[in-house]
Amino acid sequence: MMSLNATRSDAQSSLGIIWAYRFDPEGVPTLIDRTTVPEVTPDTGFVWIHLDLVHSRAKDWITQQPWLPAAAEDMFVSPESHQRLDHSSGLVWGVSHDLVRDVAADSDMVGPLYW
Repeated sequence: MMSLNATRSDAQSSLGIIWAYRFDPEGVPTLIDRTTVPEVTPDTGFVWIHLDLVHSRAKDWITQQPWLPAAAEDMFVSPESHQRLDHSSGLVWGVSHDLVRDVAADSDMVGPLYW
């Protein structure tokens, strides 16, 4: 098992990508190899890319994605955290609030989830 403090130097980690999955037409996920940066095009189907938005390179990566609508890009790089839901052809994005998980104790703190 890898330590949470381990240094990662693969292609995805260097961009703030925590993990990425590609789903086939039946909905079966396949983990995208960490040595490659996920490609998203209209013909790639459903791709879930989980980003660490605190990572400075994640925001840079977001702004370089030609398939991402400007409104979605603005939401991901902005500090704004009001709940919302938006969409374009083939893409849904938004912010929802959920309880922050605290491993050591119960928590009643709420934090934003960007998706």
